Amino acid sequence: MPIGKKLHQILLLGAILVSSITVKAQTYVGIRGGYNVSTVFFTPTQYQEALAGAGVDVGLALKTYQNKYVGFQGELNLIQRGYTKPYQEVDMYKRVNTYLEVPIFFQIQLPIKRVAIFANAGCYGAFLLSAKEGNNSTGKFEMTEYKLNSLYDKRFDYGLAGGLGLAYEFSFGVFQADYRINFGLADLYKSTWEGMPNHSRSFTQSVNLSYLFPLDLLKRKERKNSEVLPVVTDDVKKDS
Repeated sequence: MPIGKKLHQILLLGAILVSSITVKAQTYVGIRGGYNVSTVFFTPTQYQEALAGAGVDVGLALKTYQNKYVGFQGELNLIQRGYTKPYQEVDMYKRVNTYLEVPIFFQIQLPIKRVAIFANAGCYGAFLLSAKEGNNSTGKFEMTEYKLNSLYDKRFDYGLAGGLGLAYEFSFGVFQADYRINFGLADLYKSTWEGMPNHSRSFTQSVNLSYLFPLDLLKRKERKNSEVLPVVTDDVKKDS
């Protein structure tokens, strides 16, 4: 079975697993933002420079823990990444892709009072929504829409993901910061098309900051609001 199909099955299984265990687990929902540095590994090798801060890197996060040491984290992200390479000897060409990305992590954490050190290991799948390209022949990059061609452009990307992070729990939620690496296993271009590289796989590093709200906090508030004070009847008043 091809690696891509296996990874799609893993992502689907992970999503089902996360949704099934959130009923009894400690569950958090929240938002994240990040800053990434990306590139593409070409075979045969092509000289290029890393693309820093390509643009948007935001998303929604769902985190669930069955106990205080082991859990899962899934995200739905809108992310821009790409690469730069030489253009006509003296200038540079830049390509920026916009993806809808779904990473799923198995997470192990070491809690120390309110602080937790954690490690992520998992995979991701992504769909290419749009792209833009340009060069700096005028002294600055002038970007225009890149029209995707189904003959040689691939819309689906997938790969491995992992990293390390630090979380701090407040009474109103959790703030966490992490560093992660995404290593693509799919090619950006179809190698069967004439003139395209044999491989064109993405590599992205990012730092991220997330705020996660514990759903259990809502349940506690509901239980508190549902508490009914005892009613003092006339008979009780007379007895007193």
